[in-house]
Amino acid sequence: PRAEQRHAADHYFDCVQLYNIKNNIAERIPSRMPVLRDSIGYRYLSLPAGDTATIIAEMTSVKTYNSMLIVRLIKENYLPGYNALTMAKQKDMDILTYTICGLMLMMIFFSLANYVQGGNNEFLYYACYAFFTGLMLFLARANTMYATRANFLIEGYLDFALHVTGYCFYMIFMRKY
Repeated sequence: PRAEQRHAADHYFDCVQLYNIKNNIAERIPSRMPVLRDSIGYRYLSLPAGDTATIIAEMTSVKTYNSMLIVRLIKENYLPGYNALTMAKQKDMDILTYTICGLMLMMIFFSLANYVQGGNNEFLYYACYAFFTGLMLFLARANTMYATRANFLIEGYLDFALHVTGYCFYMIFMRKY
């Protein structure tokens, strides 16, 4: 019987290494990834038909509140469809988040208009707050469920830095206003 080509999926885990346990000894499975935008989240497994195996995964979680592990065995030719279905489930949250980002953009325009008309520097701080908060929301939503190095950086560090920066500008705005 021919070997089945399947992949295991994970999101927001870095440095994924699979091991096959044989006779109580862990044998490292070479890391092979499919050709996808977020191929970091998938690993190739091959077992002969009717065979069984004990597989152990060693992973490092990305520093994020979104960490999730979805273990699925997916035939290689179904992988693009599975990936598209996973992304399609996020559409409702996309609409909500992009609407909020649009509101943040309107807040920026309103604040800049107030600054131009009145010359109050406080509104520049408020515009910066809205910009950094809107950028944080946009980047988080635009890359949700993609397991890429850039997304790991955004979810792990940049997201927090943008949130803190926006919050600091808001506190300055509150004090000056």
